[in-house]
Amino acid sequence: MRNIRRVVAKEVGRSPRDKKIAEIASLSVKEFNKIAIEAFGESKTTKGTPNITTGSRIVKAKKIVAVLFPNLK
Repeated sequence: MRNIRRVVAKEVGRSPRDKKIAEIASLSVKEFNKIAIEAFGESKTTKGTPNITTGSRIVKAKKIVAVLFPNLK
């Protein structure tokens, strides 16, 4: 099984939504947190971290894409 972080987002036959999820999941922690803060806001208890806490990185990426890019299919 391939690691999702190593998948190139430009694979043929993938939907734009799947490409965006793979792209966000493959970002560095700092970049990923910055985008997650844009989508869900900053945690009140731990400053500098996103308000989204549950789920794996790919699950979080799916939630971010659903919030920031609702028109992607």
